[in-house]
Amino acid sequence: MKKSVKVAISLPDALLKRVDKERISSGASRSEVFRRALEFQYQQEHQAQEIQRYVQGYERMPETESEIEDAAAMSRVALSEEPWE
Repeated sequence: MKKSVKVAISLPDALLKRVDKERISSGASRSEVFRRALEFQYQQEHQAQEIQRYVQGYERMPETESEIEDAAAMSRVALSEEPWE
């Protein structure tokens, strides 16, 4: 990891208690708990942006009727070959 920088933040008591409960149960430091939480938040935001771009792409260029029929046909073939037991 690159150089770390210390920051000071203010938190409500209830949130700090949740953080401390997590760090104790996971064996992580407070810094690690906050780092994980921020990374998770940024990952969620990035994923939401990617999904939005995906949806916008389909809104701009929706599947044709032919593409939908082809996908359905391929699905039927693939599923019929599965050993359903």
